[in-house]
Amino acid sequence: MKPIFILVRPQMGENIGSAARAMLNFGIDNLRIVNPRDGWPNPKAKALASGAGSVLDSALIFDSVQEACQDMHYVFASSARERKLDKEEISLGESILECKNLLDKGSKVGFLFGPEQSGLSNEDIAFADKIVFLNTSNIFTSINLSQCVMLFAYEWFQGTKSKQSLSRTKNTFSLASKEEIDQLMKRLILNLDTKGYFWPQDKEKSLKLYLHNLFSKLPLNSSDIRFLHGLIRALSEERKK
Repeated sequence: MKPIFILVRPQMGENIGSAARAMLNFGIDNLRIVNPRDGWPNPKAKALASGAGSVLDSALIFDSVQEACQDMHYVFASSARERKLDKEEISLGESILECKNLLDKGSKVGFLFGPEQSGLSNEDIAFADKIVFLNTSNIFTSINLSQCVMLFAYEWFQGTKSKQSLSRTKNTFSLASKEEIDQLMKRLILNLDTKGYFWPQDKEKSLKLYLHNLFSKLPLNSSDIRFLHGLIRALSEERKK
């Protein structure tokens, strides 16, 4: 199995094509694109792919990061700047090792790459389990989208030659999919809404974002999800009595 690369709101077809070429250079051919600015298909992307058109032809297009990650079990978010979020930041090398271990267990793993101008938003990163921090020179931290994709693809290709693994990820259970977690979140938020938890109103967005980040940090499996659904149901029924 291989990771899935997800380009979030890419602005230039040329960068999409160059990213596809970089992916195929290092054996990755599963591409997803979220809400490309100039629509899809894009002839400029095809021109820059230069032999990697098959990656573009099989690319899946989504309207949101949430939809693109629904069938994932684990998601990494790339960033060249430090984020003040309560989410673990790891190096590129560490992310590849973790990715290998997760794939070996049958998990579907994705990497998020943000738009050229601003990178991933905090709302995008809320759907990720960890942030992959790319340490760059303080003089100039901005990395071109396709170059960022190449860094990850190259590191993945090199990592496939290594037998190194992370003992901390050697659990035997299968992680819950993002869709399972999303359904749990919707149920929890609905119940909290009925209790007036999201108050004052100007705090609602940040509180929901915090909840998303909280659940994305937990290595939940399907049994955990079922248990939490039962817990929410029991609490809801208790209120009705």
